[in-house]
Amino acid sequence: MATHEELSARYPDVLFTNLPPGTHGTGAVWEVRSRGSDTIIMYAHTDEQADRYAKVVARAVKYPGQMG
Repeated sequence: MATHEELSARYPDVLFTNLPPGTHGTGAVWEVRSRGSDTIIMYAHTDEQADRYAKVVARAVKYPGQMG
């Protein structure tokens, strides 16, 4: 399992929140959002999914308006 520190070190523009069991209705374990705003929020069910989502969020932060 990836730690909060590992994910944060790889993606400094992305905020990761580890969700306690039962917090999210579909069982997500990570909330992934951009640090600059609360507009991009993704919920990951695995560490691998959190890593993939972080790549998308980091790209959206780096290139705003070009993800359409």
